[in-house]
Amino acid sequence: MDKRRAAAVSVPIATHADGSEAYCLAKLVRLRIQWARHRDVDEQFIETLEDVKRIRAWERIPPEQPYGSLDAMIKAELGVPAATIERSVAVFTRDRAMNPLELAAPGKIGNGRSRDYHIISTPHQQGTSADYLTARIARDRPDILERMKAGEYPSVRRAAMDAGIVKPTVTHGVSADAFARAARKHLTYDQIEQLVEQLAEMLEAAGLGFLERTT
Repeated sequence: MDKRRAAAVSVPIATHADGSEAYCLAKLVRLRIQWARHRDVDEQFIETLEDVKRIRAWERIPPEQPYGSLDAMIKAELGVPAATIERSVAVFTRDRAMNPLELAAPGKIGNGRSRDYHIISTPHQQGTSADYLTARIARDRPDILERMKAGEYPSVRRAAMDAGIVKPTVTHGVSADAFARAARKHLTYDQIEQLVEQLAEMLEAAGLGFLERTT
């Protein structure tokens, strides 16, 4: 592993600015480790791959001469064509859609826990595992499930986002500048205005008026 990659993974990914060189390098290191583990895809690998595609890492890495395309990056990093990976991801997604776990109807059991808690064999993964998300889609959005079976979705997570089960998340560095960059990139002007209002209210509640902080 070269020094830049080693430096990128020496700290939590969340400390890097979303889409930055260090962020891209850290994600690619994670992708290679996940692929080397089984030489096949799983839900963690797919989630990392989706993020790598979102940030278009091939346009930044390597810094001195970027790969230029997803296929070139996948071949260099994983040693297989991107088409091979995409087929494996599609099979992974369809297989789950064909045999979803069965969830009880929404509701609560003792101690206020959801009935879903006892259906999944690994409760600590509830809400994130591909099996759980597919089961939720099958129960709550059978129309999305049929589209998964037809191969319309590149991943279970993408299908879950369309179904409203998973909300998009954003990773950014821990600084005001990184937060502002992420807001400009991912929020609408209306959402930014709402954010400013909420931050101003937070300052007021702390006894620090917004105008006082900006003068």
